[in-house]
Amino acid sequence: LKLADHMSTPPAVVSLHRVPVAEFHDRIPRLPLALVLMCAATSRECRRLDAELSRARMQLSIERSACALRMVDISGADGAALASEFGAPSARPSVHVFRNGAATLYTGARSADAIVAHVLGLGGEHPNGERSATAFPETQSAMLQPALLSLTPQTVGDALHTHPLLLLLICERRPGRSHLVGNFTAAAETLARQGVGVKLGLLQVRPTTADAPPDAAFHALRKRYSVGDLPEIKIFDRGQPLDYAAAADVDSIVDVARWNAGRSTVPTPTSRVVPLLGTEQLRRLLQPSSGLVLLVFRARWCTRCLVLEPQLHTASVRLAATAASVSVSAAASAAAAASAQAPPVTIATVDIDDERNQGLVREIAPLGFPSTIAYWRGSPLAGTAELTSESLRSDEIVAGLLSLQRQLLARDWQRRVRAAGAGATTGGTATAQQARQRR
Repeated sequence: LKLADHMSTPPAVVSLHRVPVAEFHDRIPRLPLALVLMCAATSRECRRLDAELSRARMQLSIERSACALRMVDISGADGAALASEFGAPSARPSVHVFRNGAATLYTGARSADAIVAHVLGLGGEHPNGERSATAFPETQSAMLQPALLSLTPQTVGDALHTHPLLLLLICERRPGRSHLVGNFTAAAETLARQGVGVKLGLLQVRPTTADAPPDAAFHALRKRYSVGDLPEIKIFDRGQPLDYAAAADVDSIVDVARWNAGRSTVPTPTSRVVPLLGTEQLRRLLQPSSGLVLLVFRARWCTRCLVLEPQLHTASVRLAATAASVSVSAAASAAAAASAQAPPVTIATVDIDDERNQGLVREIAPLGFPSTIAYWRGSPLAGTAELTSESLRSDEIVAGLLSLQRQLLARDWQRRVRAAGAGATTGGTATAQQARQRR
């Protein structure tokens, strides 16, 4: 949102993800719904269609559609055989709709808006509100799986007593919401396979119209649990409602559920990571004598943050046990070497979801998570984001921080040496001038 506020031009359209011909039969049939562009990648018409489908993909992501958009280059011999298999015309690029492996040729207008309307129609709702003849099945028996609870306003209370942690999707019973229900169903199945102690439920209500006033039981439930505009996801922790503040794709739902179920990494008693709460605590930490401080911004539901977090805890313990010192020069005296003794290296984390950290987040304005800022003696350093890539192990984080610390200590020592030399030269010149005056 911060970036969007400052954008004066629309973002560049990114090309579709290309699927190699050799991997087509392994990857495309596994997708529940996909639009595939088959063409010779070098043709002008293919490039135009690639741009239109890319714009359609951006619009569909806003609609939270589960449709995948892919491209296959059929210019080679293998590509020609693939095109012949699916009846793709050789004269011009073609778009094919794949639903669980079954393919049909798209014959509509080749514009982003028309493609979006067609995909939403496959989901059950055209822009004009009419039911699509090729819509996905709408009945609960077809959409719901055993891993997902089917609830009514009257049974929600019993579910909250039965399940200490419940994620509840509340939506109107509309055909166009099938993709959202599908995401929730897939997330429920994933969590069930992983054995995560959380239950997902679905509460579908009839649309409110002038002829059909809202159900009294649902109205009472909506008021009791502060349910806003539909669709909405609520997290119930021991009956207490919490707002869901993440995307509605399968991975995000799983991430949020796992974190709330306690599957996120909890700091061990031996961890030396400092969890910051508020701007004032950060100022106390960033004193001129504080040495090297690595500040890590994280989100509770971010998978990459969860992967990185245990490595940070282990790295903090290793850093606390390391008596790091620097030999700034082979000719340095023992006193100088002692003065160059390294101060401690501190790793601190900022939970951006904590209300107490909102002022700190606004002040520093991180552009993502996990993101890092390193401070040396209270001043920020540039170019240190690579120190905490989610792919790094704890030993690599420790090595990177200690290497940076040695460089900074050596730099400070050289500055002190130059300052001392300049002072000695100034003092010698003043003494010579005084001697000449006495003579």
